[in-house]
Amino acid sequence: MDINVIYDDRINFNDKDRLIKEFERVGIKSYTFWDAVLDQKIVVDNIAQSHKNIVFDAKEKGLPCVLIAEQDLFFPNINGWKYFLENIPDVYDCYIGGSYLIDNRVEYKAPIIRVNEWVGNHLILINERYYDTWLSTPLNSHIDSAQSGKGEFYVCFPYPALQNPSKSANNNHQLVNYNDILPENYIYK
Repeated sequence: MDINVIYDDRINFNDKDRLIKEFERVGIKSYTFWDAVLDQKIVVDNIAQSHKNIVFDAKEKGLPCVLIAEQDLFFPNINGWKYFLENIPDVYDCYIGGSYLIDNRVEYKAPIIRVNEWVGNHLILINERYYDTWLSTPLNSHIDSAQSGKGEFYVCFPYPALQNPSKSANNNHQLVNYNDILPENYIYK
C-alpha cells in the first residue's frame, strides 16, 4: 500500500531522510512525497488543501482507498506498520493510526476502537466511500476535527503511529510534543 506523505521542508529541513529511514525500519516499501500546499494565508487552509489534493487524486484514479501521512509520522515499535495493516476494519470511512483526542473515562480495547472524532492525521486511511465527504470539508477548519460525527471512524489501538516531536506549522514553527499527553498503555510498544 502506497503512503502519500505531505511534506514541507521549511519546517524540518531534510526531514525526508529521517522519514525514508523510518519507512525502511518498519518495512514500508512504497511511498510518494507530496509538496505541502503553501499558497493560502491561513495554515489550517494549507493543511486541509494538502490532504484534499491527495484524496482528489485518489478519487480521479478510482482507488478504493488512500493512505495519507504527515511528515512527522513515526512508529514507536518496529512492528507498528504491520499491526496497523493487520487491523484495518472490513467496513470504515476513515481508519486512523493514532489520535490525540482522548477520553480517559473510556476503557479502550485492542485492536480497534470506534470513535466519533479524532485529532491527528499523521497516518490515516480514507475509504473511497468517504472521498466526497472529505473533499466537501470547508478549508477554514482543521481537516481532522471537521469530520466529527460524519462517518464510521476507527482508531488502531494501542496507537501504532505517533507524531514525531517536531516544529509545527500550526504553532508558528514551535517545537511540540503531543505524545506527552498519552498514557503509556495507549502506545503500541
